[in-house]
Amino acid sequence: MVSDRALPALLARTLGGAMPRRALVRLGLAAPVAVIIGSADPGKEAAAKRCPRGRKQCLGKCIKKSKPCAPVDRCGNVSICGAPYVSCGTAAGTGAACSCERTVEGATACINFISACAGYQSCTSTDGPEATSCRNLAGFHFFCQKPKTNGAGQPCGCGQVCLPECDNPGG
Repeated sequence: MVSDRALPALLARTLGGAMPRRALVRLGLAAPVAVIIGSADPGKEAAAKRCPRGRKQCLGKCIKKSKPCAPVDRCGNVSICGAPYVSCGTAAGTGAACSCERTVEGATACINFISACAGYQSCTSTDGPEATSCRNLAGFHFFCQKPKTNGAGQPCGCGQVCLPECDNPGG
């Protein structure tokens, strides 16, 4: 058995990776050290989880590398053309209300107030690898808005363009 004085040094070597697990098993310390390591850093277990070959991490799950990561909703109900829009924050400086909009990926995003559609670039995705994604056209903090329709099914809004993220979401 290990003395009380040698235990801190043993743990330090084990945590640093200097002592193999089978040495701990021989000393009868594998289970106690595993408990100590686990309680010292609860996030380490989740971070150490690896996906099988051909898969990648996406929101804590393993998915095929060829599939994009599932979109994440950033606000609640989506605004409808011709109706009072759903406010999800405020724009910096002006204090104008931001609007909750649907992206082409299917998620919702809180978009800065815009008064005119002129000057915004057409896009195919928010952050895809293609040259026509908002990430490549406009940079970070832009979302590719899904084309909108009003209650009668008529196209409205700016169409499928890169729109800026709200400065103060939830504000």
